[in-house]
Amino acid sequence: MSEQLLSAVEVARRVGWNLVTVYTKARAGQIPGVVRLGKSLRFRESVIESWLKGELAKEPEPIVTRR
Repeated sequence: MSEQLLSAVEVARRVGWNLVTVYTKARAGQIPGVVRLGKSLRFRESVIESWLKGELAKEPEPIVTRR
């Protein structure tokens, strides 16, 4: 079973940020669970949910690239 991925728009809605802020923070490594699919960024839903609940450490994992 594959993990559910969220778009940047979905993350922005859940966090309450605008889209530019999500992209900026993701590229700076300030949002965990980022997966790069070609030129697109996606976010692992389970990681984002844990992050929002405060269950993750301060240092997010690096961006994973998938082709």
